[in-house]
Amino acid sequence: MLFARLPLDESTTNKATHSASGSTAPAPPSAYFTPAPSSHPVDIKLAKENGLVHRPRDPQFCRHGEKGMCDYCSPLEPYDPKYLAENAIKHASFHAHLRHLLSNQSKTSDPAHQPPPLEEPDFRVKTSCPGRHEPWPKGICSKCQPSAVTLNRQGFRMVDHLEVASPSIIEHFLEEWRAAGAQRFGFLYGRYQPHPTVPLGIKAEVYAIYEPFQKGDRDWVEPLAFEEPEEVKEVAEACGLERIGMIWTDLVDDGTGTGKVLCKRHQDSYFLSAQECTFAATMQRRHPFRTPLDRSGRFGSRFVTCVVSGNEQGAIELTSYQMSLEAESMVEAELVVPSQDPSQLRVEEATATKYVPEVFYTVKDKWGVAVRETASPSFPVEYWLITLSHGFPTDPTGFFNNTGATPVERGYASGQSKAAEENDLPILAKRILPSSPSSPDAALTWETFDFFTLIRLHRCSILSKEQVKMLAKATVVKNDAKIREVVQSTEWSTLEAILREVKPTAPPTPSNVTSVGGGSKGPWSCPHCTFTNEGASGDDTCEMCGLPRDG
Repeated sequence: MLFARLPLDESTTNKATHSASGSTAPAPPSAYFTPAPSSHPVDIKLAKENGLVHRPRDPQFCRHGEKGMCDYCSPLEPYDPKYLAENAIKHASFHAHLRHLLSNQSKTSDPAHQPPPLEEPDFRVKTSCPGRHEPWPKGICSKCQPSAVTLNRQGFRMVDHLEVASPSIIEHFLEEWRAAGAQRFGFLYGRYQPHPTVPLGIKAEVYAIYEPFQKGDRDWVEPLAFEEPEEVKEVAEACGLERIGMIWTDLVDDGTGTGKVLCKRHQDSYFLSAQECTFAATMQRRHPFRTPLDRSGRFGSRFVTCVVSGNEQGAIELTSYQMSLEAESMVEAELVVPSQDPSQLRVEEATATKYVPEVFYTVKDKWGVAVRETASPSFPVEYWLITLSHGFPTDPTGFFNNTGATPVERGYASGQSKAAEENDLPILAKRILPSSPSSPDAALTWETFDFFTLIRLHRCSILSKEQVKMLAKATVVKNDAKIREVVQSTEWSTLEAILREVKPTAPPTPSNVTSVGGGSKGPWSCPHCTFTNEGASGDDTCEMCGLPRDG
């Protein structure tokens, strides 16, 4: 019998001693993969964690001493299917999925020669085919044509949880709908952080909603600008934020005057329509997740889609989703289009210049056996959907004081950017001057500034970009001393002088509209016969002509 003794370094010795004490929390090992220096901070942080799910001693099955472990109490891998099922985790986290792939990867003598563990699906015809034929559409072979698509529900998700920093963020977003009844669209700005509830999970924290130029009505909304404005991008970067998703409303008042809304999205209709799914997949493709672990340099997206609609109890509810990798690739290859049925996606037909591979999906028959069905002409949108959990923190501690915050572009339609800029000064005057002290020794505090105030200060160009960035960073960390440095500058004195010459105005809101969801108790003018009604609460019909007040 041969015994071997290996020299142990200090970290290994500490780990062995820690395990011998009976603890089930071993010291974290080195990173299970080495992230690139340009990787996202949350990926660098999670790569250093072992992700093991620690379990206490099982009093029923553990028969060993206090200093040992067995199959019933040893730590589980973060992708363990039994653990995920017992804890109602429908999708493993991205880093758990990555660790599973790396654990199954063959070990070679040189790690540099190992292939990248991630691979995005690609359903397009390869243009650089090594075969000896003319390029598509004049020629095609088995090497350049995409293989058949078999839709499967994705077992992991890029983001596990959506957390809105404060309920006031959603309330401000709903103000326009409550005033005019028109649907609204906005981009979510926040950051990605580890989510401890899911092993190696990631959560998207929302700190602001930027509403771009848009037009809409009671049944639809159309964003008119998708590019990120330079001032918004720079202010977000100074605050440590980024564009992490989008949100829109789909709310219809039930007409009872109690503030309840209709439930339009449920299991018997749809949660996201086919058109919304293709839109979400397109936006995810515009915001890819960059990683060196895929040959293409990108893998999916962490862009989140949120919908504000009514639930079965008539209350306003937020739901969040992502589209699968197959959804992004199919939309990029232009293989599907929305159908008339909002719960179905239609597969395009092949033409002389468009190659469309066969598409299949699996369903369970009446005996519970998985059967493969062809997706011609359509398939359910559920095969694309990935649901996220969502909620608010127990102790809201957002960066900004959102009291009285007014989104930058709210109330303006296409071609009115100049009007929006001209309205910046009155809103800044209303926001800053009441708090601006007359004594030169006093100063404003971080509570004066929010995401939209910083954007307006950046856009009016009175303060320098460096001063706006200093205000943004000081607001995030609540550093009043840094804010006083800017307030005591010459540029700030110039700004105050200009704002005192501007008459503060109320934030832009639609005129002659009724309140949606709560009924109106004041007089209102009928849009049909102009008769002035007394406006009893819940009365939505004209006393003279009998027509509805909403036109």
